[in-house]
Amino acid sequence: MVDYSQYKVLIVDDEVEILKALNRGLRTEPYEKLFLDSAQNAIELFATEEIAVIVTDMRMPGMNGLELLEFINKVSPETVKIVLTGYTQLTQILVTVNKIDIFKFLTKPWDLEAELKVYIREAIEIYHERKNKDSKGKSLELKNELYQKLLSEGYEKVDYFLKLYEEIIKTINYHHLLTTEDLRKFSKDLNMYADIDESQIIITSYDKEKMIAGLMHKMNIRMNYINKVFDYSKYSLRAFDLYNIKDFIVKNYQLADVLEIQEPEGGVTYYDNFKQFTGLIGEIIENINTHDSFVRQMVIRGDKSNEKNVIIFKIVCPESSRMKYFLEEYGQFINIIVKCVGGISEITPHNGEYHVSVIIVAKEKTPDTMAIKTGSASE
Repeated sequence: MVDYSQYKVLIVDDEVEILKALNRGLRTEPYEKLFLDSAQNAIELFATEEIAVIVTDMRMPGMNGLELLEFINKVSPETVKIVLTGYTQLTQILVTVNKIDIFKFLTKPWDLEAELKVYIREAIEIYHERKNKDSKGKSLELKNELYQKLLSEGYEKVDYFLKLYEEIIKTINYHHLLTTEDLRKFSKDLNMYADIDESQIIITSYDKEKMIAGLMHKMNIRMNYINKVFDYSKYSLRAFDLYNIKDFIVKNYQLADVLEIQEPEGGVTYYDNFKQFTGLIGEIIENINTHDSFVRQMVIRGDKSNEKNVIIFKIVCPESSRMKYFLEEYGQFINIIVKCVGGISEITPHNGEYHVSVIIVAKEKTPDTMAIKTGSASE
């Protein structure tokens, strides 16, 4: 026999009048009842309370019912879930069914006596059975710890993206400065041609179009780099090591014969934006290949600098006239792009070769890191 009074039922709905009606209708029920008007408040409650059953409306401002249940599924998967919904929310219902184990869906208006009271009691019985069968279930203390870690990880990601976008804005401003200088030079060149005596060769319309096309090409290349950083920033932080980076580069650029890994003693598992690391290095490799050169040697090394983990990429490629022109035009801008993601880069000529060095700070995976997905080399 289940002692319903031992369990807590949480009801979440942004309509205060519905909460008041449910409070009156469920007043005589034996279990403890908690009423909240937002998903955010419900999340905070799960940090301190053990909830047997949650009854939530699907459509709420801010965080909706689906997002709330997805969170609860992480911190308290044994909590039994009941959803209040309307006929117009069929799409959300289907999404929810596919993602989360829902005990019951109740369409508005529901029958308090024949449906809601009965289903809540049945849900408590299911929760009771789950708790008894799973002796290894999480304690309230463990749930609270998990909750705090999830929040900590969320704050860390927010901080990461804010810093990244601050650097991107600086880079865009630098791009605007370079574009202004290009336009001044373009205007100066046009004025120079305009001052030439008529008996001399005067710039043609074709020459003007060619100059404008060259100017636009420079702008587009710089904007392409900025857009790539934006694209890479959309990917989530994940766990990886140097061999994951190697697998990605070998698979996408066929550099197995020239690529060397120098892993720190004991190895390191990083927790950072894998796509950003591999994407930026991939852009450098692509530019080498498309400017009449190739990667002769590549080393990826893990190291420590001022107690921070760094990943060092060293690339050696033969010098070519096209590579020389490209680096003269865009080398400094590439350095600024690398700086966006917390790194530094250097490109130096040496005995007919270019030596490219990129050093990026990488966060390390710790025992407190939550919900880490290793992923594949193709990400």
